[in-house]
Amino acid sequence: GIRDAQESRGLGDVYKRQEVFQLPQLDPSVPPDETLEFSKSEILKRTGLSEEIFNDLESYGILPRRNQVVGEMYNADDLFIVQIVAKYSVYGIEPRHLRQIKRGADAEALLIDQRLTGLQGKKATKAVRELSRLSSELKTLLLRRALHGNE
Repeated sequence: GIRDAQESRGLGDVYKRQEVFQLPQLDPSVPPDETLEFSKSEILKRTGLSEEIFNDLESYGILPRRNQVVGEMYNADDLFIVQIVAKYSVYGIEPRHLRQIKRGADAEALLIDQRLTGLQGKKATKAVRELSRLSSELKTLLLRRALHGNE
């Protein structure tokens, strides 16, 4: 069954963890919080994800590669990403399936960045927030249309 498949993929601990986590209010105009630092082992322990899946996240570019030997750590956004991936994994969605989402986010960031040319300070911050909100709303509507067959 699905639990056997999850166990074989290192998802057993994730499946057993039913706690709900709530992301803080995310503002794409603000850089990630670098004040909180996490080691790979801390993230694995907090999320229940296997090291194999974590390594896949790095290899697909969903997480940055960190060299902990020289003291490089993961930030709060990295922890949130792994928490979300752990929830995806309960449905059999693996890091390789998330490459599309990563590519979409990269393309969206490039589009927004191009539109910020000449904007600074509060105007740039407002534009990033507005464009991000519009993008999120558009994706939600397009997803709903695709899921319910309204082409």
